[in-house]
Amino acid sequence: MVSASRLAYYLAVYLKGERLVKEYKFAKEKQYESIDWIHEHQIREFKKLYMYAYNNIPFYNQLYKKHGLSLNEEIDFDFISRLPSIQKKDIIYSQSLMTGDTGFSLFATKKTTGGSTGEPVTIYKNPRALAAERAVTWVGYEWAGISIADRHVRIWGDPIDIKQTLKRRVVDLFANRLRLSAFALSDKQFDDYYHKLVNFKPIYLYGYVSALLSFSEYLSKNDLMLPKTVKSVIATSEVLTPWIKSEMEKNFGVRVYNEYGCGEVGSIAHECESGGLHLMETNLIVEVDAEDGDEGELIVTDLTNYLMPLIRYRIGDYGAIDLSMCKCGRMLKKLKNIHGRAYDCLVRLNGDKVHPEAVMYIFEMVKSKYGAQINKFKVIQKSLAVLDVLLIVPHDKLKSEVEDVIKNELMNKLPDIEYVNFKYVNRIDREQSGKMRVVVSEVNASQD
Repeated sequence: MVSASRLAYYLAVYLKGERLVKEYKFAKEKQYESIDWIHEHQIREFKKLYMYAYNNIPFYNQLYKKHGLSLNEEIDFDFISRLPSIQKKDIIYSQSLMTGDTGFSLFATKKTTGGSTGEPVTIYKNPRALAAERAVTWVGYEWAGISIADRHVRIWGDPIDIKQTLKRRVVDLFANRLRLSAFALSDKQFDDYYHKLVNFKPIYLYGYVSALLSFSEYLSKNDLMLPKTVKSVIATSEVLTPWIKSEMEKNFGVRVYNEYGCGEVGSIAHECESGGLHLMETNLIVEVDAEDGDEGELIVTDLTNYLMPLIRYRIGDYGAIDLSMCKCGRMLKKLKNIHGRAYDCLVRLNGDKVHPEAVMYIFEMVKSKYGAQINKFKVIQKSLAVLDVLLIVPHDKLKSEVEDVIKNELMNKLPDIEYVNFKYVNRIDREQSGKMRVVVSEVNASQD
């Protein structure tokens, strides 16, 4: 029997044009298919996407013609690997040329993401792409013992503007979840969260790796246990190292599962019950820009988004493909050694920490609400009183009122800050490790 919460969830996504049940049944049925079936499916779906993009998306039409490609190519994995890849800058500067204007725009969803590399981008997705993304996510959650629309607590970002806050509250209601801000990581805040969590009785917890780790340490320090209703914890958005995973499982007393994805594409990989981080290959083709088995930059093709196709998109993270058989029996390839996302928590005078996603939300907001053109950003906490904001913009500088909004929001998140210094630069370098750290605290910088 389908629960009332699941029916409400199905209804909410159905009204958005998403046929989730169909996509979910497909993803669930195909998770144990053979390698040959997976490859045939990916090639079949890629061929349709390639032909559509060539005929209907000006960006790809121009790009592929420039490289001497036609509609008569033989589509196989070798061909796909030789196609030109795209980057965030292509989305930023060629957005209008990358977005289709046919029937796929009905019920379109717009998403602005700051991204772990500090380059804010806006993505449009059609309902089928959203439904397919949700479907593989729920299949992945089932590996953690979770069902669609199970009651859960999300330790996550807190929207800045009122309109977004109201929208999130409605979404949270239909999603059967309690949202707790990951932006204030203090014992006082965690004490409040714990009591809310006990009253809410969730089936699982979901959130940023660093926020969940801090909350688990608070529980351990105070000899507190999660409610017995909690079956598992899903950690996302940051790298989940074996040590962090072990610490959280010890402190929480339940299994912690890894989820890997990005804002532009959605779910990319989920951890199964046997510990394999499986790629969701019914929706995606994931390549590694390296020799077989070696680590390299991840290149992702979303096979379902025809409104704004992302074909061979470099997501800015690095990893490797693990071709070893998984004990779970699924033939979906596995991802390993993911890195490239590094965050520092910002520090307050009283010792409390502010999650770096709070900063990224500010830049997402100013782009979405004020139309600010920011190619890249980096925020550096020089001291408890000083922040440097490095910006790469297409013109000389941002409007003064936009600078004021950024400054005020930063000072709201970090009340001890007295000076916010805007510095317009031509480039923002990666760390020696290759990571792009867009939020750095020199007060209590995390180890690289």
